[in-house]
Amino acid sequence: MHDGTRHRIQPGDYELSLPCGEYRIELGTVAARIRLLSASRLTLNLDASRFLTGTLESRKLDGSHIEVRASLHGRGTHEVQLAGHNVKIEDSQRTVNLRNGSAATSWKLQVQDIQQPWVVQLRADHFIGIPPSEVGPDAGSTRPA
Repeated sequence: MHDGTRHRIQPGDYELSLPCGEYRIELGTVAARIRLLSASRLTLNLDASRFLTGTLESRKLDGSHIEVRASLHGRGTHEVQLAGHNVKIEDSQRTVNLRNGSAATSWKLQVQDIQQPWVVQLRADHFIGIPPSEVGPDAGSTRPA
């Protein structure tokens, strides 16, 4: 975890106080990274049937239009929403079913000011859990946070 120390959590409800920083959560064969901010409170649902990880990728379509693709891994049905800054996103919410352990969905969006950076982030089940994909005026590359 934060300092390399591993903590095993037994099933059940618990409360744990951790210093701010980046953490790795492992649940069976699935792993995810989270960032805790100072004085923040976070509730995690570690039910394996609801766990979700993924990545975001983008590609330039033309002019100011971009396609963002989410590759998701886990189990169950999830509500996902793409949110961003300096972008216009039509139909930002989707329902994805990970029956086979993975699924993909994509959004077409328009960068509002192509001279400025833009950022998108995927919210899954009303929780910000997938690191943002930040892309500058040249939308041909992504950089995970």
